[in-house]
Amino acid sequence: MRKLSIVTLCVGVATTFHALSLLAQEPGDASRPANLPMPAAAEEGKETHQLPDGYGAVVTRGQRRRIYGIQDQYQGEIDKLQRQINLLLRQREQEIARILDDEQRRIIAYILKLRADEREQEASAEGGTVPGADAAADSVRQATRIVPDPMSE
Repeated sequence: MRKLSIVTLCVGVATTFHALSLLAQEPGDASRPANLPMPAAAEEGKETHQLPDGYGAVVTRGQRRRIYGIQDQYQGEIDKLQRQINLLLRQREQEIARILDDEQRRIIAYILKLRADEREQEASAEGGTVPGADAAADSVRQATRIVPDPMSE
């Protein structure tokens, strides 16, 4: 009789823990176990659907699909506007750079290179990668393209 009550207790505890773990998951998460890799879209850097904060705990699968549909409807226009914003930002930076004379451009290119080198050294000392290093390097390359360095001739 004592063995039966211990077995019953163990089964009850295991069932409780399993139920709690299922409750902790967002609805619909059971379709992709945690040990499976992310979908290819997420690996390629493409935006995957994401619910607004707190929604995962309360929405049904049907509501989730409708929310994703709404997000899809707006995403194309958002992407188009983001490309326009990026173009305007590049144009603005180019116009600002045209205000400078040749010597100022060389000085700025040198400053940007120093900053990028400092970030790279800090990151290599920490064993990581440099966030924004590619952008800084691109800025240096663009600045040096505007005015050739007379020392390299």
